[in-house]
Amino acid sequence: MPFHPQAQAVVDADPIRHLDVVKMGAPAVRALMDARQKVLAGPPPPVGRTEDRAIAGPGSLLHLRLYWPSQTPSGPLPVYFYMHSGGYMVYSVDVADVPCRHICNLGQCLVVSVDYRLAPEFPFPAAIDDCWAALRWLAASAVSLGGDPRRLAVGGDSCGGTMASVLAQLARDHGGPEIRQVVMQGPLVEIRPPDPNPEGRTQLSDWMRQSFVRDAKDAQDPRASPLLAPDLSRLPPHLILIGEMDGLKPQAEAYAARLRSSGVPVDWREFPGMIHNFTGMSAALDGAQDGLAAIGGVLRQAFSR
Repeated sequence: MPFHPQAQAVVDADPIRHLDVVKMGAPAVRALMDARQKVLAGPPPPVGRTEDRAIAGPGSLLHLRLYWPSQTPSGPLPVYFYMHSGGYMVYSVDVADVPCRHICNLGQCLVVSVDYRLAPEFPFPAAIDDCWAALRWLAASAVSLGGDPRRLAVGGDSCGGTMASVLAQLARDHGGPEIRQVVMQGPLVEIRPPDPNPEGRTQLSDWMRQSFVRDAKDAQDPRASPLLAPDLSRLPPHLILIGEMDGLKPQAEAYAARLRSSGVPVDWREFPGMIHNFTGMSAALDGAQDGLAAIGGVLRQAFSR
């Protein structure tokens, strides 16, 4: 089917499509994209409480935002570690605030969102190193936060979903932490020229990739391109959500096929007429709520296993 009319309106109104992002530079692009994404996300739904924290990271302090659900079940809460989208280059925990709040309530879990370092100032592997450090801190600190480290899931949108699967591989290879579920929303799983993109943002996508990886060797590293990982076996179940019109859909399909062939359970959810990052656009796309509800349902099921 074609773009959903709401998605078409979002694409048509995107100012980035008509700007020279390379000439603008990263700070200006961040300011524009961050502001626009907050508008598309809409007002923040209430949660039980939130807290901002800073922990020691590989290169500097890492800032985290923690969310407790409005209705807290008795006993320790399951934990969801979330990594925001933005091509490793834009967005932040502030921009990811609304979807994290929704997932917190829908998944009935403690959500921890991380402000990892961004390219081009901090290219590969800074973002992965930050997220891996934050995940290990979370696993060690979950009890003190009222969480249950035995019920831990990881996920994110776009490059955040990519890093979620990478973290699952690192956890497998380093003996933990144990992860019950991986959530990938429109993931970028191979750093290469993007597939033909019906959303018309190829220049931006190219620039983000080139800013994140410094050379061909980095692009081939499985931490940047998990589709190229030699071993995808013994990983937790993966939920992959994708918009039908997302330019990353062919990559996501290839990754799902490789996971399945490696014996990893994959729950594939495709949303008709939707675009990249659609779950972060609750104010503009009715389909965003459908995607968020799917995440919440899968998390509740995973945490009950």
